[in-house]
This record gives sequence, C-alpha cells and structure tokens, in this order.
Amino acid sequence: MHTDMHSAGFVLDPEYNFEAYSQATNGEVMSGFCNIVEKLYPNCVEKQSLAQQQLTQFRVGSGIYCRDMVRDAAKRMPAHAWWSTFMQTYVCWTTFKL
Repeated sequence: MHTDMHSAGFVLDPEYNFEAYSQATNGEVMSGFCNIVEKLYPNCVEKQSLAQQQLTQFRVGSGIYCRDMVRDAAKRMPAHAWWSTFMQTYVCWTTFKL
C-alpha cells in the first residue's frame, strides 16, 4: 500500500472484505489501518478499541454483515454508498468516512 489511507480503504472496502483478500493477515495493511484509527481518535483508547471490535464484526460477517443482500450490495454499490446505507449504527465508521 502507498499510504495509511490506502491501507484503511482496502480494509474497509466491503467489496474486498467479503472476498478472499486476507487484509487482516497483512501486517503493512493492518498497521496503516491502525495508524488511521489512532489519528481519528487520538488519546481515546476506548474508541480505538470499539473501532477494532466493529471491524472484527465486519470482517467475520456477523450481525448485519451476515445477510446475503448486504454482501451482494457490496459487489454492486460504490463503497461510500454501501457504508451510507448499511453502517449508520456504527458510530466509529460513520465518523471515519467523513
């Protein structure tokens, strides 16, 4: 990845998440993602931790992410539209996309 933002975008893009890209096992990608979370929530380990917990739900496909229509929409919608549609209850990521 070229920058931390590229890494975060790769981790959070739903089209790539539901495919076999294994972002979570790539140290460079996850380090860049963590750098962005720390910049987004400086000096607030509680929010940083919540962001990581929500990322785990996203990655493993639990909650809303286990629905077929949500996974299908990830392939058909632009990432920003997908996040606006399906992620309004996840405060950490609603803030992130801004």
